[in-house]
Amino acid sequence: AQTTAVHVAEPIYAYIANLAQATREHAAVQLGVSPRGAQAVCRMAKAYAFVNGRDYVVPEDVAAVFPDVCAHRLILSAKARMMEEKAENILSEILKSVDMPVLKA
Repeated sequence: AQTTAVHVAEPIYAYIANLAQATREHAAVQLGVSPRGAQAVCRMAKAYAFVNGRDYVVPEDVAAVFPDVCAHRLILSAKARMMEEKAENILSEILKSVDMPVLKA
C-alpha cells in the first residue's frame, strides 16, 4: 500500500509509545492500549497523513486518530464504569497530558 512509504520520525514513534503507556498508567483504566494497539495508531496516522497529501507523519496526525483507534481497546476500571466514565474522555485527557513532540523542519 502507498501508506507504507509515509515516513514516521523517531519522535513520533516515541509520542505514540508515550500515549499508549499513559493509557496503561491511567487510574481509570484497567487495561490500556497494547503494543499492537500502538502499531494500529501508527498505521492510521500514516494513512491520515497520506490522505492529507503528506508523505510524512506530524504529531497532529497521531492526535487526530488516537481516540478513534484506541477507544474500543481500553478496559475501564470497575470504579470508572460505575462513574459512567467514557473511554473517549479519558483518551482526550491523556492527549492533553502527554507532551506532543516539536519537529524541526
